[in-house]
Amino acid sequence: MRRRRDIARFVAFRKHGEGREALVVGLGPTGRTLDGAKVRDRQNAGDLDIFVVNGFCDTELAASVTPNFYILADPLFFDFDDRTTMPNSSLHPADVWRYLREHPEVRVFIPHNCRAPLGFDDTRVVYFNGLGLEGFSRNIDATRPRGFLSMAAYNAMSVAVSMGFRRVLIVGIENSWFLSLALTSGGKVALKPHHSYDLESGDLHEIRIFREGGVPAFFEDISRLFGDLRLFRGRGIENLDAQTVVDVFPVARDRQDYLAGNSR
Repeated sequence: MRRRRDIARFVAFRKHGEGREALVVGLGPTGRTLDGAKVRDRQNAGDLDIFVVNGFCDTELAASVTPNFYILADPLFFDFDDRTTMPNSSLHPADVWRYLREHPEVRVFIPHNCRAPLGFDDTRVVYFNGLGLEGFSRNIDATRPRGFLSMAAYNAMSVAVSMGFRRVLIVGIENSWFLSLALTSGGKVALKPHHSYDLESGDLHEIRIFREGGVPAFFEDISRLFGDLRLFRGRGIENLDAQTVVDVFPVARDRQDYLAGNSR
């Protein structure tokens, strides 16, 4: 009953994006190619809504752009222990919620089976369906169990598509972290820094879920990540990254209207 009641909040946003554009900013390196001033001008003109995820508040872009919508999907952000930090970052989940408190104009989308911290303004929270039927469903509607892997950027795309935007632009969703594959001194699967907020860090981050399966299991997951993007095909999504290896979406012809001058 509570799940239905919470997800029902989403109904008010079903037609929010009609006739307008959305920009979903992931945490991949190409997020740095955005021109904050260009994006902000389009946003202020009412032509563009901006969706961000997870540790966006720790990126350079956050200094010049305030999003319309902030999507949190990783369970990490609902662990309110101040000792918890994001991989390759000094950012705490509490820092994200602090940022959101400092920007009351930002709406927050979270899974229906999670809750914002005590004292957070619940009227700002909109719930999407947090259940997954990966491999059994092709659904991308944010109010029903998803058919894709629970990546925050994918959830953000799902939310944007479900809000009816005529075009959804993406950047920072390269799925190129396989290029950062490394092994620890003990031969365990790890990643070099690959997010827009941690590129200067030299630390390896071990991916513990691959301790048993190793490198083959890692690439099996990568394959699924690329495959799940095909569920979003034909939904008006375009990529601002001209060098992308994501082969599902066309590259936006007007990408330079959003990117810094020296970006390709």
